[in-house]
Amino acid sequence: MNIRKILAILLVLTLITGLVTVTVACNDDDVTPEQPQDYKFNYEGITQPAGINDYELKIEWIDAEGKETTFKNQKPVVILFAGITENTRKESYTLPENVYVRDILSSSIKDTLDRNTSSYWIKAGYNVGVFHYESFADDTLDNVSKKIYSKAFNTYKTLANEVGTANFNLTEAFVSAWKSVVDVADLSGNNINMFEVRFIGNSVGANLALSASDYLYEMYVAGKIAGNAVPNRVSIINPYFSNMGDATTVDYRTEKTIGSALSYNNQLIEKLAKKGMIFDMYESDEDFYDSYGDRYTGVVVSGNEGETVVNFTDTGDSALYLNIKKYVAYVNFTETFSQEFPESYKRYDRVVLDWYLYSMGGSDNLSVSVRDDGYRAHLDNYSHSSVSYTSLKYAVTAWTPTVYLRAVRGVEYKMVTISGSTVKPYYMSIFQSETNQKSNMNILSDYFLCGYVYNAIDDTDFVNLRYDARLSGVKVNLSVAPTDPSNSNALDSSKIKEYSVYTEEDGFYRFNMPENTYGYKVDVAVVTPSKNYSYRTNSASSGTWQNVTTNSIVANGNIATMSGTAENNFYLIIRNCGLNKA
Repeated sequence: MNIRKILAILLVLTLITGLVTVTVACNDDDVTPEQPQDYKFNYEGITQPAGINDYELKIEWIDAEGKETTFKNQKPVVILFAGITENTRKESYTLPENVYVRDILSSSIKDTLDRNTSSYWIKAGYNVGVFHYESFADDTLDNVSKKIYSKAFNTYKTLANEVGTANFNLTEAFVSAWKSVVDVADLSGNNINMFEVRFIGNSVGANLALSASDYLYEMYVAGKIAGNAVPNRVSIINPYFSNMGDATTVDYRTEKTIGSALSYNNQLIEKLAKKGMIFDMYESDEDFYDSYGDRYTGVVVSGNEGETVVNFTDTGDSALYLNIKKYVAYVNFTETFSQEFPESYKRYDRVVLDWYLYSMGGSDNLSVSVRDDGYRAHLDNYSHSSVSYTSLKYAVTAWTPTVYLRAVRGVEYKMVTISGSTVKPYYMSIFQSETNQKSNMNILSDYFLCGYVYNAIDDTDFVNLRYDARLSGVKVNLSVAPTDPSNSNALDSSKIKEYSVYTEEDGFYRFNMPENTYGYKVDVAVVTPSKNYSYRTNSASSGTWQNVTTNSIVANGNIATMSGTAENNFYLIIRNCGLNKA
């Protein structure tokens, strides 16, 4: 029976019995997830072929010095999926000294840059991992892409320079490696930090990160893996989204071919985003739409006064790419310093990846104030007078909190220089963390209050991003009014306007401020789904940015001061609500 028929029957039953049900996810009883019909899980029994590096088809955990270490329970996780390479080269988080010479580095970091960028992630509390598959990635981009889905194409190059064929695909190989980690780790205990799993996919490795994320999500739905072992953030860097027709069979799905890397990953991103996965995406190839043999259909390229003008339309491949951008925080990354790289290093397409790994340490722009957590924030439009380190208007980098990325889904960031009212494109000519980003957010459509409502399963005040913790269909009431003239911390009771919104499937709510309420205060209160839920008593400190990743709505609500007076003189507000379930 299809879902529409099921919903129709439920609606009839509701009308007959006089019951009003907001959403199944808010019921007192736990709901068994629907079992996937399209997926076949074949990750068991995968073994490493002979003749390749002994570290391959495994996840190597790296310490702050770039050396191998062990996985630490109850810490957040980041795993890198690199792109094409040679089997004689081991992927890592370390910036090669012969590539990142002093002349390429910003003057402010020449003496402070840690080439072992894993150190910045370790400082933030992460397990830092690399999934090694170098002998399989020693191939063309197109061939490696096929290996992700189909064992029929999954060849590898041995150290003796011979070619072998595996009896598994790369998605299954990674899942097998990750499941072996999960099976021996305690992922259910209390944690002093927000537990999250982040995947970083570079070039064709982005396709593998997306495929593995989809596979793991369906395993969770089938009850084969815990919700906190599924990635909740995937960073897509210069992805290999080819539009060339591809009849490659997806081994682990029923009668499914990818069609093209572009069309298949469009499907995955939209599906997983709606389920709660969060994406940030970075593209540095200004001609990516023309890089796969055939130009993306629907992209119109013309000339205007000597300038090339590129327009994406709502047709063909162009429409698919535009749809992807709706579900990611998107960064146009523009640079020139990689022109100085050796040709041998350019092959790996790592320039944005290297920057991303380093950017976890925060901005290296000394004009940005240091926050009391020791970081300089990456700020959106940081030169504007309304934006400071305590403002909630961030650029998109590895440092950017995952919850904030959910808030700016569909927003596009470009690198620019700003002088007064003049905005010009900015090309990073030296390697640094600061990217001078400016988003396309505007006060008419992107001036809002938002946040998560979630079950605080892990007994922590950090937002729980586990898929089994999100609460959908929860009512959020908002009272909006100017500041009370006699009390700057209260609303003017004589001018209050009342609104309500509901959390989406992923537990996220968003309230766009009406134009006639700019500069007002908002009192936000969450209605508990049932008598079994109670509010957490702890809330975030008063600073704006502290509220991004922690609980801030308690029993008596939370008052947020909204600021918005001009196109760029505004920033969004995040208020989350953690609930305890009896």
